[in-house]
Amino acid sequence: MSHGDYQRVLSNSQQSDKLGRRLDCESFVARLDELREVHNELMHFKDKDDDDAIPKLRTMIELLRRYGS
Repeated sequence: MSHGDYQRVLSNSQQSDKLGRRLDCESFVARLDELREVHNELMHFKDKDDDDAIPKLRTMIELLRRYGS
């Protein structure tokens, strides 16, 4: 699945309710969108200097570690 696929699934309340209340899906979807932008910039070799990319990635990693176990 792509970032956009995950965003669509988690934006659907019927799907996100299956996860329970362990995760704020609205915030998670917003973080996925940030990562999608970082991914697209990297993969398309854009010359934009994004000093926020590493903190965004670290934040998502920590979130996944917290809720993934």
